[in-house]
Amino acid sequence: NGQVGITYMGCAPDSEGVGCMWGGIGLAYADHPLGPFTKVAEPVLALGKANEWDSLAIHEHTLNKLENGTYLLFYTGYDGNGDQGGLATSEDLITWQKHPENPVLKHVHDRTQWDGIHRRPRSLNKVGDTWYCLYEGATIDRRSTLETDCFRDSIGIARSKDLIKWETHPLQVHLPQQPGANFDSIWT
Repeated sequence: NGQVGITYMGCAPDSEGVGCMWGGIGLAYADHPLGPFTKVAEPVLALGKANEWDSLAIHEHTLNKLENGTYLLFYTGYDGNGDQGGLATSEDLITWQKHPENPVLKHVHDRTQWDGIHRRPRSLNKVGDTWYCLYEGATIDRRSTLETDCFRDSIGIARSKDLIKWETHPLQVHLPQQPGANFDSIWT
């Protein structure tokens, strides 16, 4: 309708008031790219039901408009067992349909792999007939220089012909962390 829309991650205080509870994807819109923006009161993409793969958090995401005018959201969901990527589509940015085969970008549940704990979609681009996703993958870091275990995140690339079946790039492309105490020693 000629307006500008922005999607964003919403986070509310947890029950103790010290942490964050990811509540879903929000939408704000304006008549001009510089605003002012009006927020839709409730998440346009809400958490899944109990025990679903996106029941505890929905956050990192990327939004595309397909050639047929449909909006495609590639988003991160969490159920307590690691972040994974799922798809949702909408005709109006308000009403979203989650794909029945979600999660489609699954983590491998293998802490020895650089992306074995989670896979979070960051960007989605189509080149020819293939979709490419830059995603954030992580494993647990147990280096003796750290006081506690922490996620060790890197960026990798996956590809798909149909947005449902994803494979990591055959060259195993990912950006590892630098050793030592550099600015990107834990997260890249």
